[in-house]
Amino acid sequence: MFNGYIILEDHILTFNTVNREVSYSITDNLTGDTANMRVPLSAFTKALAIAVHIDGLPSYKKDYPEAESVMPSNRNLRWIPE
Repeated sequence: MFNGYIILEDHILTFNTVNREVSYSITDNLTGDTANMRVPLSAFTKALAIAVHIDGLPSYKKDYPEAESVMPSNRNLRWIPE
């Protein structure tokens, strides 16, 4: 299990894991918009790898569809590049 928060530019990502799921919230510090999601751990970790690794490497092309599946519907709260 891992829990934490990460500041990604103008967003704060707060997360905690339970079994094979992650509950997370993402907040836009400029607008105050927030989304809360409960997603599969495997998809979340792929999104996290894309978000924090330079150029989304090493497997961003293969992992992107699953990573995108855990993004909020509000486009302003996306935390991986489009």
